Amino acid sequence: MVRSPVWLLAAAVAIAACRNPPPDASSGSSPHAPAAQPSATAGAREHAAGNRASPAAGGSAQHAPPAGPKAASTARDESADPDDPGDPGGASERSGARTDGAQTRAPVTRGPLFGYRPPRPRAARPVEIILRSTPPGAIAAVDGRVVGPTPAYWRGDADGTPHEFTFVLDGYALARYRFVPRVSGVVHATLEPVADADAGP
Repeated sequence: MVRSPVWLLAAAVAIAACRNPPPDASSGSSPHAPAAQPSATAGAREHAAGNRASPAAGGSAQHAPPAGPKAASTARDESADPDDPGDPGGASERSGARTDGAQTRAPVTRGPLFGYRPPRPRAARPVEIILRSTPPGAIAAVDGRVVGPTPAYWRGDADGTPHEFTFVLDGYALARYRFVPRVSGVVHATLEPVADADAGP
């Protein structure tokens, strides 16, 4: 049996159709799907180009990506006014300006006598002095002030001050005593007659 070339070509086409069935329109899948990728890529490029277009040209405006926390903080720091009271940097500069003119106190040096308190002087103790003389009746005086005829009584303070006691009687030499009274006591003056003092040996 002799086969014609036409029949052989038809048989080859039928075999090829059996091996590669035609794409199903309902499923949407095709063995030649990769061939359609260039058109999809071109459409994506056109869409991106439309997004980059200006609003005046009819395209949608391109939205910048949201800034992160670090970028927002940097923007606030750069735009902050150093003279703004709410700005920490400006406040530190102003506080530094106020403290620059402040006077610093020199350190206080404490010597070996720091905190030493001198003892308080003791209260003066009263003293009583009885003034007597031989013969009696002499005028007694203390520091030039007349106390009275002997026997006399004088009261003072034992404050360490020296006092002068004098006795004067007509016909007798002046008797004088100077000392610091410390305790109560008696001052007894023995008067010498003037006539006996003037008489020679």
